[in-house]
Amino acid sequence: MSKGAPTSADDFLTGLKGQRVLVTAGAGGIGLA
Repeated sequence: MSKGAPTSADDFLTGLKGQRVLVTAGAGGIGLA
């Protein structure tokens, strides 16, 4: 993600989805630990 700001709403939403996946995976790992 070299871009400073998203060039469009689609890029912004895609970034949010990616972060949510990472956060969910991290929370799942902690829950299983």
